[in-house]
Amino acid sequence: MDHLVLPGNVNTYLRIPYRSVTPYEPGDFHNYPIRREWTREHLYLDDTFGQRSPAKIEDFFQTWLYFGMLREILQTGGLPFRDEDFIEKGESPVVTTKRLPELFVQWKQKWPVPEECQCSNFLIRGSRIGPFILPIQVVI
Repeated sequence: MDHLVLPGNVNTYLRIPYRSVTPYEPGDFHNYPIRREWTREHLYLDDTFGQRSPAKIEDFFQTWLYFGMLREILQTGGLPFRDEDFIEKGESPVVTTKRLPELFVQWKQKWPVPEECQCSNFLIRGSRIGPFILPIQVVI
C-alpha cells in the first residue's frame, strides 16, 4: 500500500514479495479458481489446498486477489492495466501500489460524479463491482 502516506512514527512500507508467476486470465473474477482448476473444496475445506506447494499457493492467491482485482476494477473504469505497473523490480521484486493515485485521477476525470448527485447514491455504470469503486470516488 505504498501509495498511502505513512503515519508519523513509521518510516517504511510493508514490502510484499512478488510471487505471481502465472498471468491473470481475464474472465469472470469469481470463476478464476475454476479456470485454474481449483475446486471449492481446495479453497474452503482443504488445509493443503489440494496438496499444492507453497509457491503454487502464493502464485494463485496473489494473481487472483491482487492482480486480478486490480485488473477488474481498473478495466471496469476503462483504464489500462499492465502487471508491470504494479511490480517493483529489483533483486527481490515486490508488489507496489505507487501508480494508483495517478490511475484514480484518470478514473475521476473519465467518470466524474455529477454535482447534483449524492455520492452514496452514485452507481458505477454497468459495473458488477460497484461496491469496490464507490470508496474510490469518495476518497478522491
